[in-house]
Amino acid sequence: MAMVAWGLWAFFLRLAGSANYYLTAAASTTGGAVLMLIAFLIRPNWTFQWQAAVWGFVGGMAGTCGLFAYLAAAAVGKTSLAVTLSALYPVVTILLSFVILGERVTLVQWIGILLALIGIALIGWEGLTEG
Repeated sequence: MAMVAWGLWAFFLRLAGSANYYLTAAASTTGGAVLMLIAFLIRPNWTFQWQAAVWGFVGGMAGTCGLFAYLAAAAVGKTSLAVTLSALYPVVTILLSFVILGERVTLVQWIGILLALIGIALIGWEGLTEG
């Protein structure tokens, strides 16, 4: 479900065009906020928690910055390349979890990160050589 939703998200944002990154980013994040508000209202057993709200807000700000960077990249280059490069975000999450939260990263996971970086470099290289 998440894979399909993220795929639709990137596709629909491309359809929005590149004339106004700010409007597209605002509409996208507002759409998500409205959806979550509806979910919050129809689930009466959910309770408000300040920690969840604050970190969710900060995460939303970071996500909107990432969205804006993606839209700018897609506007000047190929959408397929921009979405592939931006899909490396889990590496940032893994590294932050390792450094700040002290989570364990196995050798196999480190190799996976290395392979992902190599894959992104190869995709970027091909995008650069095609013009």
